[in-house]
Amino acid sequence: MQTLRLYLYDQILSLQISPDQTLILEDRTVFTKPIVIYKGINNRLKILVKNADQKAVNITGLTFYAELVRTPQRDFVSSFNITNVTPANGVAELEIPASVINPVPVGYYHLLVKYNNGTDDVMAYADDNYSVAIPVELKLGYRVSGDEYELGENLDMGSVPELVDEIRDLGAL
Repeated sequence: MQTLRLYLYDQILSLQISPDQTLILEDRTVFTKPIVIYKGINNRLKILVKNADQKAVNITGLTFYAELVRTPQRDFVSSFNITNVTPANGVAELEIPASVINPVPVGYYHLLVKYNNGTDDVMAYADDNYSVAIPVELKLGYRVSGDEYELGENLDMGSVPELVDEIRDLGAL
């Protein structure tokens, strides 16, 4: 019998607010890690808000929200409220509902995170290079209202025996 191992893990997004360019940064975040979200499920992202020295920031009283934009067309898709989970430690959560993502085409997007500091809307930075666009890849997910979506790539399981036969014919098996 085969054993399938499944792993549950948080997709973590680190954001930076109030960058101070005068600090000596020994632990710089050089690039932004892309996020993968799937159709058919509610996608939850854990957000860690830090300062320029990569220390947690107290986000009590700040209101965060995110906008999903299609690239390279820069078409607005939707905006989402971000919930402060543990504001004293800079922890928040973003949920991208399946109901919003299902009609959106598979492809590449940018997530822009903004916050209101009480007077103005300010962009949150995704890394120490002051990038504001977080790359997002939207993939096919679970079965969605009768459409044949499978986790990962859309693979027709009926063609697998034929594929194995072709590989055998090539002498690779």
